Amino acid sequence: MESLLRFLPSSEDMASLRQLKDDYDELCVAEQFAFMLSNIPRIEPRLQAMVFKKKFYEEAREIKPDLTYVIAACEELKTSEKFGKCLELILLIGNYMNSGSRNAGTYGFKLNFLTKLQNTKAADNRTNLLHFLANTLEQKYPQWINFKDDLKNLEKARRVSDDQLSKQLRGMKKSLTNLKEGIRLPQDTGQY
Repeated sequence: MESLLRFLPSSEDMASLRQLKDDYDELCVAEQFAFMLSNIPRIEPRLQAMVFKKKFYEEAREIKPDLTYVIAACEELKTSEKFGKCLELILLIGNYMNSGSRNAGTYGFKLNFLTKLQNTKAADNRTNLLHFLANTLEQKYPQWINFKDDLKNLEKARRVSDDQLSKQLRGMKKSLTNLKEGIRLPQDTGQY
């Protein structure tokens, strides 16, 4: 199908081929084939639809496991009570550290802040906020420390390339949009 679509004659060539109706028997086999194709209404969008259908299921099957891991990991992060309590503790510590500043009483933080916990150093310059958080969890909230047990799909989701998955989904969306545009018929034609 893809090769046929790639080597399909242009619209002008198709119109010229349709003019050869009376000379059909004198045409070579390849020209007869092209003549037959030229008589199929909307051949190009139809071929594009067939190629899309074939590729769509292959691409969907390819990305489904990665997408499933990411969705499951996001759901686990949202529903993990222990992880939520750890985030609350981080917010509480951050608000305590920022008391008296314009950032005091913050209602939340961006998740990329979690990667910066180790960059906030203590006065002794040997420990950081991540050490403090781990010690606080061990001493005062040991029931929350094993929140990773609630996140069974996180490791698999971590291996998924966000850029690659986004690129594949954008490509599928573009193909679907092209298919929709190719299927639309002008209102004034009698074609089916």
